[in-house]
Amino acid sequence: MKGFSSCVFSFLAIIINLNAQTIQKGYFQYPFNPGTNQTLSGSMGELRSNHFHGGIDVRTSGTIGLPILAAADGYVSKIIVTSYSYGNTIQITHPNGFITHYAHLDKFYNKIANYTREAQYNIESFEVELNPSKDLLLVKKGDTIGLSGNTGASRGPHLHFEIRDAKNKLYNPLLWGFPEIKDNIAPVFNKIAIRTFDKKSRINDGFGRTEIKPILKNGIYKITPPIQVWGNIGIEIQTYDKMNLASFMMGISYISLRLDNKEIFQHDISTFNFEENKYINVKLDYETLIKKGLRFERCYIADGDKLSTYKNHFNSGKINISDQNNHSVEIVIADIMGNKSILTLNLQGKRPADPIPPTIPKSSKQIVKPSIELFENILKISSIQIQDNFCRIYSKGKVQLIYPDYFKNGQAIYLYDMRKGVADSLEINEKITRTNYIGMIPSGKLYTYILPHMKINFPADALFDTLYTTYEHYLDVQKREVFQFNDQTIPLFSQPTISLTPTIPIENKSRTMGYQANRWPKCEGGTWEGNTLSFKTKYFGKFTVLKDTIPPIITPKPKINNTLYFLVSDGQSGIESFRATLDGKWLLMNFDHKRRLLWSEVKEPQQQIKGDFVLEVKDKSGNIKTFSKTY
Repeated sequence: MKGFSSCVFSFLAIIINLNAQTIQKGYFQYPFNPGTNQTLSGSMGELRSNHFHGGIDVRTSGTIGLPILAAADGYVSKIIVTSYSYGNTIQITHPNGFITHYAHLDKFYNKIANYTREAQYNIESFEVELNPSKDLLLVKKGDTIGLSGNTGASRGPHLHFEIRDAKNKLYNPLLWGFPEIKDNIAPVFNKIAIRTFDKKSRINDGFGRTEIKPILKNGIYKITPPIQVWGNIGIEIQTYDKMNLASFMMGISYISLRLDNKEIFQHDISTFNFEENKYINVKLDYETLIKKGLRFERCYIADGDKLSTYKNHFNSGKINISDQNNHSVEIVIADIMGNKSILTLNLQGKRPADPIPPTIPKSSKQIVKPSIELFENILKISSIQIQDNFCRIYSKGKVQLIYPDYFKNGQAIYLYDMRKGVADSLEINEKITRTNYIGMIPSGKLYTYILPHMKINFPADALFDTLYTTYEHYLDVQKREVFQFNDQTIPLFSQPTISLTPTIPIENKSRTMGYQANRWPKCEGGTWEGNTLSFKTKYFGKFTVLKDTIPPIITPKPKINNTLYFLVSDGQSGIESFRATLDGKWLLMNFDHKRRLLWSEVKEPQQQIKGDFVLEVKDKSGNIKTFSKTY
């Protein structure tokens, strides 16, 4: 620990205090091959799609069917069977008040398996969520409770292991000090980004967002020379962590940002509440994630971010430079084992100069369409200026005259605050350009937004920040009616309800559903009321309605050891449900959506698959395919 900065001491102090109050090291044993060196493929708090990773991913040698053990004495308090999300999951409640979760299991073991199968037959459903009574399924530390698997949303065989308290708060399992995990490797700074927040802000004499690659020198990441800035700015970081004997890139646990030796931002995700997961979409720079596939974590608290994991901050971690001095910045990141890395840089205050228009040669005097970018509330307009030195902003029939805020690379840069009126079009060089922006929706309140042929109902917590809206209604090259509302770069916390009223007559509404059409059609389902179809969505962008009258496909595979196997697929709306009977009695069919595979499981071991078998598979548009055979 020698050489740790004070902020890392603070991080370790939090963990030590947490240990002293609630965590008894050694209480839990490692749930897979305890006592041997182990590696992980995923860490707690890691940045994932729409959620923080809630536990650790225990590697199981890439193998399905290995024993998974109870981490401590307790009782099985919940059992989940599903082809999606966590897959086959066991939850054990322990006397110390904590609850362990074991997910993506291939199978449950002995009495847990028997109890689950009995319940599935009783309610005639493959998917179940069961809550056994306290004295029904007791387990001892080290008991085999299931076998390693790849069920649910897993991308390969492993065990997802979580520890929660009774209030659904997640704790990093490594806080319990499993000696099986070795890690002395410090996290890595890959890139940082600096962004402006208002029209007076600048980074290297410009407005917007700039990415910079740091250099590792003498054990410290550095960015040189000083970055020229002015006004309100924020810093984002792209990082990853590694562990001994593993090649996987994992997440960090702790961030501290210091300005001129004063901590202004601290984030610690060694614990967090499960219900906070969707805040990841505002903790990250979501637009950069969607456009570039890069996860930049904000070192400031953005509008709408209500995470409880910020431990200390000043001005929400946002930096204000309003003098022409040199300011030092230090960012410290650490993993849960206390390995840390430091990045240093300097911010040189530079007041924006008065804009001086460049001299444009006559040969360059051609009208070029301006580029338009939106940064939160500020519309950035970049254009070669060859006539009058101004821009007309049109907003609902009103006209505002604005002048360049600065010039760069031969272009005039205009910065317009959309809170003064949504700019639906603009005029530069006597040429009018539409912005596609048509309105504004506030965050934090119930709101109904009505458009031609489309309506959107927003729950109060749907939007993190003010939304400036765009909308297009058109026929695409396939003659599909498309309703495009903004795009996928807008993060959502909860799901709005989309209501579409197509202009093209719908002949078969019972088989026509709503679809996302951003990349390929993805069925959202929906219900019709008159000529309007309504459905919920997780993403904005392109929507359409499509008719699906083609039933699913059932392909029987050879029967093996009293088990029937079938491949099932649907080319458009997707599989909604399935049901099998044997001589008229319900027969359990297990389902793995990744392999598109159904397979039978009899209620009693001695029962034979013999008699009249019927399998019915229904898609999301209500089309049904039936397979029948006498065995």
